[in-house]
Amino acid sequence: MSIVDYLFAPRLDRFGSKTPSEASRIFFLIVILSVSYWAWQVSNGIISIWFMIVIFISTPILSIGWWLLSLISKNLPEIIFQMTTVFPTKFHLLDYLT
Repeated sequence: MSIVDYLFAPRLDRFGSKTPSEASRIFFLIVILSVSYWAWQVSNGIISIWFMIVIFISTPILSIGWWLLSLISKNLPEIIFQMTTVFPTKFHLLDYLT
């Protein structure tokens, strides 16, 4: 499996629903952390203002970014995850859906 497949292929959960790719999850963390850091400087430490700035700024960035990531991943095969019996909350890579 290439790094592109790992990052951009949508995941199928146990119910067959497509869940976000790893790239989408990493993008979410990067956007939230960077906007949070920037907003803290702008809000002068006022938590309510900081929270509103984070939500207001990160929503359009995430929407556009996730849309672009979906364009990249739309032709990639889905990856199936299977729950293990040892750690029921952990998912492991099983195989490609062909």
